[in-house]
Amino acid sequence: MVKRGDLQKVFEHETQDSRLAQSKLGCLVALFFMPLGGIVDWVTYPDQLAELTAVRFASVILILAIFPLHFVKGAKRYIKPLNLSYPMVIVIAMCTIIMMTDGISGPYYAGLSMLILGVSLLLPLTFPEACFFVLYTIFCYLGFGYFWEQQNFQPVQVFNNLYFLCSTGLIATVASYFAERARIREFQLTYELDQRNRELAELDRIKSNFY
Repeated sequence: MVKRGDLQKVFEHETQDSRLAQSKLGCLVALFFMPLGGIVDWVTYPDQLAELTAVRFASVILILAIFPLHFVKGAKRYIKPLNLSYPMVIVIAMCTIIMMTDGISGPYYAGLSMLILGVSLLLPLTFPEACFFVLYTIFCYLGFGYFWEQQNFQPVQVFNNLYFLCSTGLIATVASYFAERARIREFQLTYELDQRNRELAELDRIKSNFY
């Protein structure tokens, strides 16, 4: 039986390639959906469309700069920061849009909720990574709201937004925890089966040499 600590190291090493591939896909998805959100800007805040489009365009430029890093030699060794880099850029962009529109009392908190769910479903984050990303998103949301002009501040609406944002984050982190356990368990079974097959093959070779 493989020790838990050794198995975790082997698991992280062996899944670097798959995580890198999913991170590339995540970048492409972000590059598609970030500009697509401009449709919501156009319908909801037509008077601010130019400014909001500029924020989305800036985030797309940053994601385009991150995407080639996935093809650099040795990129898979830095897969953890790569996995979180462009979602963190999107959080900043979305919080900037929130600050420019109706602040934390407005409806755009839903974009952050969708982002948390999308990241937890698309990227195989570990439980600590998922916790970090959710806390980062909530702190950015509150931090940007703190610097927003408070004349339209609506405590009940802010509580409502924060409640659903935190609930989404809780669901995402719990899902990431169980998904990570399932991936490790599946890898453990495959790894141990492969080890037994190797041992049997070596035993057959020794018997053949003996006879």
